Amino acid sequence: MDSRRLAVLIMSVMMTANTSYAFDYGFVRAPDYMDQLFGFLLLIMIPFLIGLLLSKPKDLPFSDLYEKRHLLSPLANAYRIGFGIVFMIFFAALMIGMGLQRMAEA
Repeated sequence: MDSRRLAVLIMSVMMTANTSYAFDYGFVRAPDYMDQLFGFLLLIMIPFLIGLLLSKPKDLPFSDLYEKRHLLSPLANAYRIGFGIVFMIFFAALMIGMGLQRMAEA
């Protein structure tokens, strides 16, 4: 194993085990150790969003995708469903993180 990979592995293990510092945007607070999860989910969400924007019909606004999903191609529908699943996982993790942070503060 390369020494740089070993150093990155050790640092990532040490970073996940540290105490929970929180980012604070008013009501939205989550433990710092969940930042990696949020970043990973956002990186997964970006290709689904770009694919959906490129494969949807040009005259269909983004806000009407759910109501007029019968007009979408199977590829655009797959991108829409994938984006929705990752979006729901992201916000479920955010709500769980907010609960964990408030529990740690109590």
